[in-house]
Amino acid sequence: MTKTLVLTVQTGFHSNTRPSPNAGWRRIHDLNVREPKLYAYDKATGALIAEVHLPANASGSPLTYMVAGKQYVVIPVGGANVPEELIALALP
Repeated sequence: MTKTLVLTVQTGFHSNTRPSPNAGWRRIHDLNVREPKLYAYDKATGALIAEVHLPANASGSPLTYMVAGKQYVVIPVGGANVPEELIALALP
């Protein structure tokens, strides 16, 4: 959260299923197939301000920090069979 924005990341999944590795007759949701995005909403109006595609699924909440008067947002992504990393974005 910033003074004027609420930030959230996509954590749901669509109906992407695949066979279970231990029981091929069972179908399981593939949690690694999501639409990884960061959303920024205006606090005052609730309007969607920005939608940013991420390189992998978010694995945690967005964090913010400020350096020399410039604010940044960091999102942890990855997990399971996707390498973990931190994605940092500068706010305008």
